[in-house]
Amino acid sequence: MSNDYTPDLERLVGGEQDGLPPAPAGAADRPDEPSPEERFVAPDAGDLDVEAAEADAEASDPPE
Repeated sequence: MSNDYTPDLERLVGGEQDGLPPAPAGAADRPDEPSPEERFVAPDAGDLDVEAAEADAEASDPPE
């Protein structure tokens, strides 16, 4: 495998792909929603137990 620079590689790294239209503009963020940085909560002490994290998230969700 070669790691040489090529224009094709640069295009792919930059997100451009052959035959695809440009990405559409997304919906505007609502001002009352927290940013992704504000929503993200790192697990305590590196605890990566997905099932426990999901249970904690469900328990903290307000009822609809």
